[in-house]
Amino acid sequence: MREFSYALLKKLIRFGLSCYYQEVRMHGLKELPTDKPMLILPNHQNALLDPLLIAAFAYESPFFLTRADVFTGGLLESFFRFLHMIPIYRLRDGRDTLGRNEAVFSQCTRLLANDKSIVMFPEANHNLQRRVRPLSKGFTRILFGALEAIPGKEIYVVPVGINFVRGEGFPDRVAFYFDQPIPTRSFYQPGDERSSVFAVRDKVSSRLRELTTHIPEQSYTKVSSVLDSMHVDYTDPVATNRMVREIMEGKITEQSGGTTKKITGRLWDGIFILLNLPVVLLWKLVVKPRVSEPEFISTTRFLFALLIYPLIYILLLIFLPRGPFPGFIPGALLLHFVFNQLYVKFR
Repeated sequence: MREFSYALLKKLIRFGLSCYYQEVRMHGLKELPTDKPMLILPNHQNALLDPLLIAAFAYESPFFLTRADVFTGGLLESFFRFLHMIPIYRLRDGRDTLGRNEAVFSQCTRLLANDKSIVMFPEANHNLQRRVRPLSKGFTRILFGALEAIPGKEIYVVPVGINFVRGEGFPDRVAFYFDQPIPTRSFYQPGDERSSVFAVRDKVSSRLRELTTHIPEQSYTKVSSVLDSMHVDYTDPVATNRMVREIMEGKITEQSGGTTKKITGRLWDGIFILLNLPVVLLWKLVVKPRVSEPEFISTTRFLFALLIYPLIYILLLIFLPRGPFPGFIPGALLLHFVFNQLYVKFR
């Protein structure tokens, strides 16, 4: 029964994400083996949308190590746990909570011993900037602990590059690039843990810098401004990183972008706001001001839309008078939904 409920919830979330995003692409996901223990290691930009997208589109049911402060109890915590999310405790959660991680690490070892996949964000924080940040050694502790506890078993790491076009903006496009699984036992030297940590961490960081856009921190403002002015396709990290290098070498400078496209976009926006005015006002005046971190804006907007639109459509179907044309209200709501989808897909 739980498997059926989980599969149904995945389909509902996938449908919601497909409606919310202009495009979701998962490169290399189908090629991942389903019978090998893997630590899946994405870069982390967009709060809970990063794990939700993987959970919704993954063929298997991976487990997720998620920052403990989002487990606030109640329905939301039940929802996270149902999606196989496991709280991981950090120093900012309180020094007294760190001891709970021992049980989490033991659980991860048991999962890997049973050929399960675990998704963990090795940067240990989220940030909307388009760069790979220094990796925490937390994932190596889980990896090496499992290699030590399960002798003779190979465990794989899979770097994943996540590439949003607009990040906190809407509508948006996103592309995930799953790397080939990398065997890790050759990295592990029990007598030299420090070198082992550096070796596997450098390997994962290097791959992430190719699988997602990486703009060096010292040149970030200048380079990102030029990329934005060129309207580059951030879902293509290979081409974008090539442009990053050329900008830093002075071969590309800032360009002015299409006025016609901006005018068309504003027209789309105006019609969308007019047709969704109560929802837009509720979002901008009530919900969005309560979001404390910019990385949570898209997550909150998605969950808000996922809840508010079905509720509005159901209430209108129940309470609006039918009049002489019984099919008018359902037809009008269907047209409203279709327009919103056209806006998302073609804006």
